[in-house]
Amino acid sequence: MDHPLIGIEVDLAATESGRRFAKCYESYFDAVSDAGGAPLLVPPSPAPLLRRALGALDGLVVPGGDDFHASDWGEDQRPCERFAPSDARRLKQGRLLIGLVDELQLPYLGVCYGMQLLNVVRGGALIQDIPDEVEQPLDHRGPAHGVEVSPGTLLARLVGAGTTHTVNTRHHQSVREAGRDLVVCARAPDGVIEAVEGPQERFLLGVQWHAEELGAATTGGPLFAGLVEAARARSLERVR
Repeated sequence: MDHPLIGIEVDLAATESGRRFAKCYESYFDAVSDAGGAPLLVPPSPAPLLRRALGALDGLVVPGGDDFHASDWGEDQRPCERFAPSDARRLKQGRLLIGLVDELQLPYLGVCYGMQLLNVVRGGALIQDIPDEVEQPLDHRGPAHGVEVSPGTLLARLVGAGTTHTVNTRHHQSVREAGRDLVVCARAPDGVIEAVEGPQERFLLGVQWHAEELGAATTGGPLFAGLVEAARARSLERVR
């Protein structure tokens, strides 16, 4: 299939009057389209319907979003003025999505919230607030910083190993301990984990930065191209 179907999970929000709606920034579906994938938005659905939807897809992107409560990984939530709780319905949907990604072996790219979701569902822990927990932290809510990519990883195959990569950044939570069957594949100079992946999977990658906004930059378009390539290979296997 020349243009594999790539699902993009939607975020959820409400108007001032309380009317709820789904949203997806156009940078996500543009990034998928630019990489050769056919983007389809994935709204919350009951588990049987979600399984049907994902069964028709060749890959999945879970975009950025808000924060996770520390109870999601067994800690007490500390006061933090930066904490912005994620929508409860989206979190419920996210747990179903990761379960189905694992079951269906669906190529997966998680961005910011999508990386943290993957890690939490797989039993990992997060840093609640980088300025509170990291000694001499970088400004992870600033415009950009460097990352070091571990050699021999999926991410290194996509962007190259080393310390020459620059990423955009706007987060205050991050992965502290990698979850089940995940490995750390990139860190910022202050030690903050910037990417995790599943080395036993066809394509299972989470990055803390917003790759969808970086266009053809090393840490942008190549990630979506890798997802689409893995989705295309999976699609061809299904029709044989």
